[in-house]
Amino acid sequence: EQENPMKKLFIYFLTALFLFMPMQAMAEAKGCGTKNSLFPQPKANLFSIAEDIEAGKTIAKRAEEELEEYFEKPISLVSDEVIESYLADMLSKVLIHAPDGAGEFEYSFILYDHDQHDVRATPGGTIIASLGAVAKATDDDAVAFMLAHEVGHVYLRHFTRKLSLKHSRGQMDKLAGVAISAFKEPPKDTDKSFELDIKIFELSQKELQDLYEYPNALVRVHETEADIFSAFVGTEAGFRTGSTARFYREIPDDPGYGWLDWDAYPNNLVRALIYECISPQRPRAEKETESEDLKKARARAQELLANKK
Repeated sequence: EQENPMKKLFIYFLTALFLFMPMQAMAEAKGCGTKNSLFPQPKANLFSIAEDIEAGKTIAKRAEEELEEYFEKPISLVSDEVIESYLADMLSKVLIHAPDGAGEFEYSFILYDHDQHDVRATPGGTIIASLGAVAKATDDDAVAFMLAHEVGHVYLRHFTRKLSLKHSRGQMDKLAGVAISAFKEPPKDTDKSFELDIKIFELSQKELQDLYEYPNALVRVHETEADIFSAFVGTEAGFRTGSTARFYREIPDDPGYGWLDWDAYPNNLVRALIYECISPQRPRAEKETESEDLKKARARAQELLANKK
């Protein structure tokens, strides 16, 4: 069933009127740095940063198994110096302009052989990326914002934030949708001793998926926060938002991007507006950069995918 174009236009109008016009005005007035009052900050969390890192390392060890369960097909992890060196270099350019707290985590990359465009971050800083994400990369700017989005999830500690809130479900059920994100302090009667006893590192794929999806409104909040983080930090680092905004406006007719239509995710048009409005001083039509390192990494990813077939 095709989406009603009038409905899409109506969503665009309301979003621009009530959210992104004020956002654009504030971005123009205060600049696109991390000191802007729109910049998202970590919220109350029952876990320590060290526990985020420990959880992320344990999840990373199971990456191949979890990816195979997710895609329901054999998946192999890939080690490639050309691709990993390029991604690490782009990540360093992003982190220089991220808040100081973003540097407390231990960043690394895990590559896997799938042609779907997929990038995800574990708590603590391990970024898991498909070869397809690199093979489909159009320019350095898009890669920078893609990585900055994942750094946003890590810095804002979304995984353990969700786990903290889920543990306090009794209190959460009294709140509605997005209001969940308004918690400033953890519940006073919460016993923190549960943190390692619940064995989050031994959750099944189904339980992990339930955690990622709990609740959909919170997922939308976290994805939107990561987009705003990405737009501010990437722009501060000198990258242009044009290709990322166009990507969300014109999702390619490719099954490799089908996950972006997941009901829990923000509307793609809204995501495009975030990137357009936070950095209005950069013309949308301005040409993005395509470095030689990107061309090499992209060619290498395409080669590895072709050899798999």
